[in-house]
Amino acid sequence: MVNYTELCTNEHFQKLVDRIYESIGKVSSYIFGIPIGYILLINNFDFSGEQCFKNTSLLFLGIIFLILIWFVLFKNIDESIKSIEKDIDDFLGKIKNIKELEDIHQKLETLKSSELKKQLFKLNLVKILTFLIFAIILSTFLFIVFDVCIFM
Repeated sequence: MVNYTELCTNEHFQKLVDRIYESIGKVSSYIFGIPIGYILLINNFDFSGEQCFKNTSLLFLGIIFLILIWFVLFKNIDESIKSIEKDIDDFLGKIKNIKELEDIHQKLETLKSSELKKQLFKLNLVKILTFLIFAIILSTFLFIVFDVCIFM
């Protein structure tokens, strides 16, 4: 027979796992969504140099996009991961001396040491890719401005 404490613990454990995989989903969607947004910006540049205002506007939009992504989306995901880690630590503290819950204790330790670290790595990877893609947009803009707009 399963006791009430173990049942509640399993439920809490499942909620933590669900939150981790929710953060995985967010990071995964950003891995694909962010580059596509930037590619659309690059695709709309006027490479002939005749519409310098349009190119400047697109660069400005790229900067706004970078700021939103960096300081809103990435910050939210990072805070979510840290919150999950804190919840795991709190939960581990509550169940560390309960022999019947050693299995859950081990699974939580694994989640904390493995899955959360993977998510932080993926988040940092997306941050680096976002910055590199923005650097490409900036380079494209500067190339058009200096090579086409100014020296036409």
